[in-house]
Amino acid sequence: MPEFLVVPISSLSAPEAPLRMAMDRPGLEELTLSIRQVGLLQPLVVVKREHGYEVIAGHRRLLACRMAPLERVPIYVVSGSAEFEAAARLAENIQRRDLSSVEEAQSLRTMRDTLGLSVAECAERCGKSDAWVRGRLDLLAWPLAAVEALGRDAISVAALRPLMDVTDEAERDRLIRCAVEGGATEAVTRSWAASMRGEIAEGVEGHGVRAQASMRMADVVVSMPCYVCEAVQPAVDLRIVRVCDGCVADLERIREADAQQRAAGGAGA
Repeated sequence: MPEFLVVPISSLSAPEAPLRMAMDRPGLEELTLSIRQVGLLQPLVVVKREHGYEVIAGHRRLLACRMAPLERVPIYVVSGSAEFEAAARLAENIQRRDLSSVEEAQSLRTMRDTLGLSVAECAERCGKSDAWVRGRLDLLAWPLAAVEALGRDAISVAALRPLMDVTDEAERDRLIRCAVEGGATEAVTRSWAASMRGEIAEGVEGHGVRAQASMRMADVVVSMPCYVCEAVQPAVDLRIVRVCDGCVADLERIREADAQQRAAGGAGA
C-alpha cells in the first residue's frame, strides 16, 4: 500500500523524463493560484531515491507548488519494480486532460515499447478503448506538419484525419497548412479529401472541376484553397490545370516570392 506523508518540497525532484512537450503557462498559473488559496488537494505520487523523492505522477502540480510557494506538500510513496514505476507514470499522465494528442501518443508508445505491452494491454492500463490507443499510436506515423500542429493543439485529430487519405504528399501538406491556418473543421477537411479523391479517380480529359463536383457531391458545396493564392473558394469555381513538374516548381517560386513581398510590405507598414 502507498505510504502517505507530508514532506518538505525541497526533498522532491521532478521526473527524470517528463512526458509533456510544453507546459501551458496560463493553466499552470491558474493551478498555482488555486493551490495558493486552498492548498494541494491531490497528493503527488513519488518513489524513494537516495537524494529524497522523485515525482512519477504530478510534475505539473509540483511546479505549481513551487510557484505558490508551498514549504511542505502531501505525497504518496509507492514502491515496486522499474516496470511498475513506468506504468504508474505513463498511466497517470495519459489519463490527464491537459496532454496534447501527440503527447498521449508518445506516452503510449513508451508504455508499449518499455513494458512490451500489446495495444489491448495498453488500453486496459490507461482505461481507454483498443481503438483509441490504436488511433493515437497511428498519429506518430502522420506527416511532420500534422504532428507538429497537433503537438501545439493548433487543430484537432478529427479535423486532420481526412487529409491523411490524400496521396499526393505536396498537396496533402498544403491542405494541412491551410486547415491549420484557417481553423478548418472535420466537415471541411472531409470535403477537401473527397474532392481530391474525385479529381484523381474520376478526372476525365476535358472535364473541369465544375462538372466533376456536380457528379460527385450532388448539391453539397465543397470549398477548397486555391493552389496559388490559397484563398478558400467553392470547388466548382476552381479549375484543374495539367502542368509539368518544371512548371510546378516555377509556380512554387512565384508563390514564395509573392509571400515574401507581402511580408516585407506588412513589415514596412
